Amino acid sequence: MALAAEQLPLDQLQGLLKALSDPRRLELAMALAEGERCVCELTEELGLAQSKLSFHLKVMRQAG
Repeated sequence: MALAAEQLPLDQLQGLLKALSDPRRLELAMALAEGERCVCELTEELGLAQSKLSFHLKVMRQAG
């Protein structure tokens, strides 16, 4: 489901853009755009430790 910028309050949009400004989180969002993925697949594909991946997922979840 795509979200239009007009549908989000300014503060929520700001948080979302801030979260995606990190190159790793943007790369993660692009990988997840293909569909649900297993954490083990993402750690291997992105070259991240599970703890780092969990951190980035947490930031993205909080940003909406």
